[in-house]
Amino acid sequence: MRKRFSDYGKTVLMAILAVVSTVLLIAAISMLSSYSEDLAVRAVSEAQIRTTEEKEKVYERLTDYTSRAVSMALLLSDCEDEYAVYNTVSDIRSKTEYRDVRMVRYFVGDTLYTDSGTEFTGTDAARAYRAAYPNTPGYIGVFDDNSSSEGTMSMIGFYAPVSADSFADAVVLYYPRQKLTTLFSTDDGGADAEFSVLALDNDKNEILVGGEDLSTPSIKETLRLLSGDAERVNEVVRLIHEGVDGTVRMKIQAKRYVVSVCADREKMNDLAIVELYAEDILCANSLDLVDTILMIIILFAFIAVAVIVYLVLHSIRRKKAFYNMETMDTELQCPNRRGFETLAQKTLGRNNLVASDFFIIAMHLRHYKHIKDSFGEEETARLLSHLTTAISKMIGIEENYGHCYDGEFVLLLHARDRDELVARLKTLAYLANQYRGTHKFDIILRFGIYEIDPTENITVPQAIDFATEANTLTHATVQNVSMQFNFYSKELREIRLMNEDMELRMEGALKDGEFQLFYQPKYNLQLGRQDGCEALVRWYDPKTKKFNPPALFMQLFETNGFIVRIDKYVYSKVCEYISYSIAHGRTVYPVSVNVSRITAVQPDFIDYYYKVKTKYGISDGLIMIEFTESFAYEDYTTLRAIVDGLHAKGFKCSIDDFGCGYSSYRILKSLPMDEIKLDKFFLEKSDSEVRDEAIFKSIIALAKNLGMKVTQEGVETKEDLDRLIALGCDAVQGYYYSYPLPLSDYIVFVANTHEHDLIDKKDLTESLLGE
Repeated sequence: MRKRFSDYGKTVLMAILAVVSTVLLIAAISMLSSYSEDLAVRAVSEAQIRTTEEKEKVYERLTDYTSRAVSMALLLSDCEDEYAVYNTVSDIRSKTEYRDVRMVRYFVGDTLYTDSGTEFTGTDAARAYRAAYPNTPGYIGVFDDNSSSEGTMSMIGFYAPVSADSFADAVVLYYPRQKLTTLFSTDDGGADAEFSVLALDNDKNEILVGGEDLSTPSIKETLRLLSGDAERVNEVVRLIHEGVDGTVRMKIQAKRYVVSVCADREKMNDLAIVELYAEDILCANSLDLVDTILMIIILFAFIAVAVIVYLVLHSIRRKKAFYNMETMDTELQCPNRRGFETLAQKTLGRNNLVASDFFIIAMHLRHYKHIKDSFGEEETARLLSHLTTAISKMIGIEENYGHCYDGEFVLLLHARDRDELVARLKTLAYLANQYRGTHKFDIILRFGIYEIDPTENITVPQAIDFATEANTLTHATVQNVSMQFNFYSKELREIRLMNEDMELRMEGALKDGEFQLFYQPKYNLQLGRQDGCEALVRWYDPKTKKFNPPALFMQLFETNGFIVRIDKYVYSKVCEYISYSIAHGRTVYPVSVNVSRITAVQPDFIDYYYKVKTKYGISDGLIMIEFTESFAYEDYTTLRAIVDGLHAKGFKCSIDDFGCGYSSYRILKSLPMDEIKLDKFFLEKSDSEVRDEAIFKSIIALAKNLGMKVTQEGVETKEDLDRLIALGCDAVQGYYYSYPLPLSDYIVFVANTHEHDLIDKKDLTESLLGE
């Protein structure tokens, strides 16, 4: 077997050597036969390079003249009326560097005036230039001016804008057309060229400079007489007219030439440099080089065969290694997402039954970022390796798995029904929680599940996205941390479509004022009166003529980043309300404004909020910034720095939803908050009312001892109120005191608020809301 392989390998190698040698020899002969075409390519390139060099010189000289216009514009910047403009222009024109200026005109708005202050209505290229480039100094072009007593004169002009504080908005310096000879000198241009001219883009295709030895003053007519090739001549004219660089090959008396055009509509306006070169002159030095290269190719043809064979074999090995890199997670030694997709597609292809009972699962390790940031790279790597081992233990025949990124795994599992699948995943969760690392923490897994339907034309990547969506959308709509198994459904698809619709409408909704603010008052139990409120945003839907609650859109906005725009919008509206109320002598209570984690970590967050506060003249202490407890749990250090920065700028800070599932004494210990808002969870009763009261009372007492105001949200009954009074709570917020109110109704509410007047407030808000 080894001998047969060896013989076969030698045969293949020899065949490759023979084929490659033949190809190289044929290529060498082909290069010799196609030499004339290679010469043409070199000639075109060389001609363009030479003409480009001439174009750069013209650029430089145009810039010199433009700088004069800019200098004059600078002198006019202090002129406040036309008399000052006239005096300044008169003084300037007496200077040496402006003596060759034929005339000066200036713009006020889009109206053109002479230097004596008279509106000029005649033909002038400056108007078109200003319309195209109002703020860009430059050459305006060649045009005929009939304003002179000497008759019509051909002029060139240079435009420069004047600063915004001046009477004049722009100035134009005019020179006789003869000045173009200083822009393009035939003495230093067009070496080896049959001719080198400066042409004008007009109906005559006029030669401006350099055409003394030509039989006609038109570049089009000159080339037509020389070549007789109307198509190639028209191509040259097209390049000039479009103001672009290019080359055109043509024959003149059986000899090949290159016409090289360099133009730039923005910098050179209507000017173009046109040069004519013989191809053989341009490439005179290239013939020996081409011959030498061909000899080298032929000489080393057989050596190249061996190198190519080696490279082919090496390339095969590299492609195999690269494929492994593309499809494998090299650290965990398991397929990555791309590898999983390939394997899963093959598995499903082999099992394409009417009821295949296959499931795609997106497994998400919760708090991955927190684990990584808190316990380090090594601990995280060990955890991921443990999860990979746990998955591999329960993977059966015709099943696959892979690691996507950052603790996100995908699995293809087979099960008779959903109950069996959930049982298997519970086993996986059990195996995962056997991890014993250096640090102690809970491993919480969430499984997004998509059940494969063979009758639907769904690809593996789509199925993964649907499974991931099941995790994301369920997490957004069901606030239950123990919810681990989330099946993709039509309802979730409707949520996704609804989210897509909201994303399409959100920008327009913000612009059209569909996001409206409601204010929910807070009642201070110690003072017996209102002592603040919370600003809440609602999205009014013109289609349904109803307000959408924040739970419908806030999670989406946090995911796509639009929440930053919403937070800033709400904050600005609150500042506007406070400023307006103070200015009109109305009672103003502090307003709490919610800020998402996404907004808070923006680099300009504190500076922006302080800038708006200062703009509206808001006193310190009138705005309370509320952060969610989950933000504190995930990143104490960052939030601490933000809170300290806000305190320094006169803001107060609050923790919202305290106790909703993330609570920790570390929040109270590490964060110097002005207020904590207790989640409605604390009002719910468990099996042990004694334990409820003990925990509730200790939380309130601890927060108050730390100097924090304690506010209970979600208060809806008098029983809740009496309980909170007994426990020493500072303030309440909820329907019992007031519903969230539109601004106009909230202003009425504040105006009708009296001390110790609590019971009637619910009736008042119900009447304000039309209930």
